[in-house]
Amino acid sequence: MNKNAVIFAAWVPDINRIFPYLVGIAEHFNDCDIYVGLNPSQNDAFDTLVKVGIKNIIRVSDLLVVNSDASAYQAALLLFKTANQKYETVHFLHTKGISHHNQLWQSYVNDYFLSYCRKKVEIDTILATDQTIGGVSFVGRTDVMDGGYSDDIGKYLDIEQHPVENTMSLLTFYSIRGTIVDKFLEHCKSEFYTQKLDRYFFETSFPLIVDKLGYKRHFLIRW
Repeated sequence: MNKNAVIFAAWVPDINRIFPYLVGIAEHFNDCDIYVGLNPSQNDAFDTLVKVGIKNIIRVSDLLVVNSDASAYQAALLLFKTANQKYETVHFLHTKGISHHNQLWQSYVNDYFLSYCRKKVEIDTILATDQTIGGVSFVGRTDVMDGGYSDDIGKYLDIEQHPVENTMSLLTFYSIRGTIVDKFLEHCKSEFYTQKLDRYFFETSFPLIVDKLGYKRHFLIRW
């Protein structure tokens, strides 16, 4: 079993902006296989990813593109499923803030993306220490869920489901045990790969697979 994998949802409107994300992944996730879902981007984005050594890349279908990381994650998970590899942990990362003006973009890269990358050892330790924890999320906010998010992911699962904690995994940075991701992919309906998703799906709904499959989410920060 390979130790870890990264699911990276990418959108590259400016080729120069992709490099801080790639450096963060290379520095902190160098034990990982990388799977990239690429939303429609600058023309040389695909070739740039290949040049830095990323082999597993899939372009998002024009029919499924949404204005967020959702469609890129969706495509990357299909690629991940097709690869049929086994991992201890799957880390979910994306190009958060890449569309913002320069100063705000740099803030998003440093305060959110790189901040989560730097917690990789802590995340691995949490998952290794407590087998009841199925996933680690960067930020959790309680009392903001209305139950619809649970239904949004639950409708794709053809398996017994457990109740979910009333806490949202904000910012769409989280890490989930590979066995949970595998079980989701094994039992999710084919419509998951063919239907256009809500733009917030991977922030609001997807992390709930941890709860639904009988584990707890751990939050590095709680609001």
